[in-house]
Amino acid sequence: MKTINLAICLLMFPSSIAFSQSDHEDIMINPFWDFYSFNYLSTQSSGKGFTGVASENDISGVIINPASINIEKKFQINAQYTYKSNQPWLPALGISDISLKQQTFSGSLGFGYRINKNFQIGFLYNNPSGYYFDLGEFIITDEFGNEIGRYDAYYNFTQHTFNLPFVYSGGGFKVGTNLSYSVYRNATPGFITTIQNPEGYLYEDDIAGKTELLRAQLGFIYSSNFGLSIGSSVTSGGKSIVKYKFPTGFEPFMDASFPWKVTAGVQYKVPKTSWFLNADYNYFGTSVRDNLRDRHDFHFGIENSINKSWTLRAGFFTLFDYRSDEVNWVDPVGEYDQYFATFGGSYKNKGITVNLAVLTSEFSGGMIKNTLVNGGLTFDF
Repeated sequence: MKTINLAICLLMFPSSIAFSQSDHEDIMINPFWDFYSFNYLSTQSSGKGFTGVASENDISGVIINPASINIEKKFQINAQYTYKSNQPWLPALGISDISLKQQTFSGSLGFGYRINKNFQIGFLYNNPSGYYFDLGEFIITDEFGNEIGRYDAYYNFTQHTFNLPFVYSGGGFKVGTNLSYSVYRNATPGFITTIQNPEGYLYEDDIAGKTELLRAQLGFIYSSNFGLSIGSSVTSGGKSIVKYKFPTGFEPFMDASFPWKVTAGVQYKVPKTSWFLNADYNYFGTSVRDNLRDRHDFHFGIENSINKSWTLRAGFFTLFDYRSDEVNWVDPVGEYDQYFATFGGSYKNKGITVNLAVLTSEFSGGMIKNTLVNGGLTFDF
């Protein structure tokens, strides 16, 4: 049975984790958790090191570069799902069974439409990040130390995003835009005390927090006649207010900051072969949070079409520890460095493409090690 002392857990956030220098910054709707929360919902890109800034992709590629979208025929339907392993967290505190777990659903569903040879549009719903932070079982005691109740404690974070991409192509250039609307939710159990109630506590609805953000994304790809393509994309950041609602009617609010993102990449087709080589650079402005620094990560991938039906992929990418070294963390800075190896493949037949990818950082030297399995189905007709 998982058991956690309530007082220790309440002290854990402000003093031990040192999430923020501001008392008004939300600790759960926060890029701090990206080391686990991101779902990598583009199966084709996931198999080759989550690259694709300069290559073509299905409708799910909007999360990398909207210019990468390619609707092969008139219409396209795409669905994806990611399985993510559990991540034990903060073992240095000596409190067992604290872990990060995936959401029940981590996936996407998209529809694309090719207007003509130059223009494409689409719609994509996805939840690009999310996690279930399992704190274990809280033991509730009265003033004499007698146990009067127990309940499972957690934080449950979800991001629901709705994307509207638009792509123009012509003369070797592709330009893509994407307007995305995201709803972020954070929930934790709510309860109130009742002295007259012999059972001690009455359980009520969750303490719920919610915020929304509208973001814009712009990207391009240029393909030369020599097998070389270059691409880049920029995604805006922003700030918003997280509004909470307690069962007692208390409605506090917190600040949420979202980093802007810049990516750049190249793709090279080896002459007289079906081999493609990809390399991407990703920048995240996570220093918008007081306790984080900007992220600089590198992605590499290879792809080879064995025949008209089968394609194999492999790759590698980094997710370096982005916590500020000016903060006293329980786990030393550097322990969150991750090095992902990826493997994937596709089978295509009569407009139907089945994609599968595995991403794992199990061989990383630090304490964070994640494994994800991403499956996708695309239908062009």
